[in-house]
Amino acid sequence: MMHAKTGVAASGRHSSPTAISWPQVAALIALDLSLLLSWLAYDEFQPRLIALRTGAESSTMQVIQVAILVLTPPAAGYLTDRLLYRGGRRVAVVNLGISLAAMLFMATALSIAAGAGNWLLVLIILWLIAMNLFHSPALSMLELYVPVDRLPGVAAVFALLSGLAAALEPGLSDFIEGLGAPLTFAMGGVAVAAAGVWFLVTARDFEIPNRAEEPLPATAAPYTLVMPLGVGLVLGACEAVISDGLVPWIAQHGDLFAGIVPAWQSSLLFALSALVAWPLGRIGNRCGAGKLALAGAAGALALGLVAWQFPLPLAGYAFTAFPVAYAALGVSALPLVFEWLTPRHKVLGVGLLFSGIELVTGAADIAVAR
Repeated sequence: MMHAKTGVAASGRHSSPTAISWPQVAALIALDLSLLLSWLAYDEFQPRLIALRTGAESSTMQVIQVAILVLTPPAAGYLTDRLLYRGGRRVAVVNLGISLAAMLFMATALSIAAGAGNWLLVLIILWLIAMNLFHSPALSMLELYVPVDRLPGVAAVFALLSGLAAALEPGLSDFIEGLGAPLTFAMGGVAVAAAGVWFLVTARDFEIPNRAEEPLPATAAPYTLVMPLGVGLVLGACEAVISDGLVPWIAQHGDLFAGIVPAWQSSLLFALSALVAWPLGRIGNRCGAGKLALAGAAGALALGLVAWQFPLPLAGYAFTAFPVAYAALGVSALPLVFEWLTPRHKVLGVGLLFSGIELVTGAADIAVAR
């Protein structure tokens, strides 16, 4: 028997929807956007907060942060998958994570305003865990709202948002700096809570828990779990090339865009990736996420080699085109996870994807900081 409103099997075996459920997708986009802006605020203030309020070294906190970002998403995904096949719902995990993240954001704001540095490091660590606790379960619900053959097009919206956030980061950083840390963290808590409530209200009728007595699907072969991690590693490497690799590239070749500071040169590359995400998503709808991912990976490898091994102007053309390959991978990554993995491992797969991204980008940030 099918759920009348959603087209989801009453047993919990999710059939692909026949049309995009835009209210739920829009709420998920708002939640993802609130997370992007929250991370931007955190990145702006983290080094000074750690150094001034806790006395800890920023480099030590960077290592802790990378460890949390790498380990929490797959752990949350694994536990969520187990919960699903014991009659639970992803919404419950998302609700817990959003509530904790919003409360910890507000508590951090109050601690900063009150100068309570002794608790600040603990609050930041707990906030990092909470933010990563619900991201994978929330995004894994995209498969409930979007037909399989249209997933790349919808994933393109998320790629567009992340590209725009990275492109606008230098300008937004100045704005956030003007607000100050307490107000920025308080506003972040409100934004995450508001987006979370919207998402939870729209999502609650879309997921029917599995019957505990039903047999579990077969366990996935180990190599299928390595695949999302591998895609995440490649996608993270592409992001690191644009965000952290441009400065050494400029030192070797000269400015990519003459007369523009390096931070904004990197922003222009991320803006290009955002602009091409939508048409690439439509291409992915037609040809499939797998072919688009292969084209993106091959393009990233070829363009990266030319950008670093050849002289100008060819190297400059290759680096300018590199964001297109990055966007192709960004658009196809999440749909590939849904295609590859059985229902028993979907949320774990999303977590492994994020883990791979954060492992490479985090390591690159640490290397650059040194």
